[in-house]
Amino acid sequence: MYNLILLITVSLSLNTAESLAVKRSPEMISMYHNMLSLQSEYKSLVYSFIPSLYIKGNIPDISYYSDDLNYPGSSVPIPYWERYENRGMSAGMKIKTPLGGEARISYNIYKREEYYNLYENRKYYEKSLEFNITQPFGLAIPNISAIKSKKKEIELYEIKMLRKKREISKRVINDYIDLWMIEREKKLFHMVSNDLSKDEKQLDYLYANKAIDKMEYLKAKLEFANLLSRKMEMETNEYTKRHELAELIGNDSFRIDSLNIDSISGKPLPLSYYDYRELAIRREVLAIKLSEMRRKLFPGVDVNLSLGLNNKEDSLNFASPLSKNSYGISLELNIPLPAPVNYSEISAVKHKIEGLDVLINEKQKLCNFQKERLLKEKKSITEEVKSVENALDYFTNSLNSNNLISLTSVERYELFIRYIEDLEIYGNLLKKYYIIKLQFESLSEGK
Repeated sequence: MYNLILLITVSLSLNTAESLAVKRSPEMISMYHNMLSLQSEYKSLVYSFIPSLYIKGNIPDISYYSDDLNYPGSSVPIPYWERYENRGMSAGMKIKTPLGGEARISYNIYKREEYYNLYENRKYYEKSLEFNITQPFGLAIPNISAIKSKKKEIELYEIKMLRKKREISKRVINDYIDLWMIEREKKLFHMVSNDLSKDEKQLDYLYANKAIDKMEYLKAKLEFANLLSRKMEMETNEYTKRHELAELIGNDSFRIDSLNIDSISGKPLPLSYYDYRELAIRREVLAIKLSEMRRKLFPGVDVNLSLGLNNKEDSLNFASPLSKNSYGISLELNIPLPAPVNYSEISAVKHKIEGLDVLINEKQKLCNFQKERLLKEKKSITEEVKSVENALDYFTNSLNSNNLISLTSVERYELFIRYIEDLEIYGNLLKKYYIIKLQFESLSEGK
């Protein structure tokens, strides 16, 4: 049995090539999963404020205590012991508060058994409804700070991904346009070199019959050799560029599509913008850290409040009311003592922020300058590309309309070289055009 492998050559546009390269890039795939991990960590911090239900039980909870009791008038200590057994369950809901505390409400049903060696044993059922809240009151807000810091970490990683995306797109642009130029160069070479062997034999015949002198003959021979050398160089470049682009997009069965030059739209977003944003976000992270460090130096009060309703009875009766109430409150004052290490850490962070402020100011100036320059380059490169494109199209149409057979081999070679030079100028302009286009804001970039 034979295995039939069908290779389909697809038409590849520049936009498709960029999209495939970004999606297939091992670096981008790894960064994508790292981003998902950061987002999950952020969601976990946010979701911690959503109420959670719980059920717990004791099967059983046993405690034992013993001691010697000294009664007045008795010289011999009396041994004493007591044992408690609790069986039951508690169901409730708890939630974190935005200011670093926790609130809890629960409904409890327990069977209590109390055993004594000196007193009467007791067995009863206890039901209770309890509300508890623990809340620190101070300037430190740990839960909110953690969420803010994680959000800034995600923003920094987004910038890192956009940098990598631009880097991959630039590689695709260079390889794609080089291959597009080679395709056009191959077409002209085919037109010019159709009768190359015949022309070379004719040249040898003319020289042998002294129709041309030796200098003219050698010059023509050199141009034949240069033409063949150019063909080999073109084939080598094509192989290299196809291999590079195939590695990027994950497919080596493709043909280069015609270039449709889209207009450049959006706001200018130079690479220095990412530098500026990274520095600004790092400053915000340090500012959050500094604020938290300062807050910990101030006094705070921890408040614990509990309220409850309960009922005790000999037999379990869900319909009986909870008639007894209970409450508790405690205040705990925390006064941190000054320590040199705290102030040194605060000073270190402040100096880092001041250093970043200088860099941020310079990067912002550079970013604004580059935005203005990009707007000017956008206009000039668009006009330049259009002008060279029209000239190249006119030259190509002239070649198609002229009878190349009427030209000598030397004239055809000179025509070929002139076209290649113009094509290289046009190709370099296209690379510059598309790389400038990358630096304009798209839907996925810019804040």
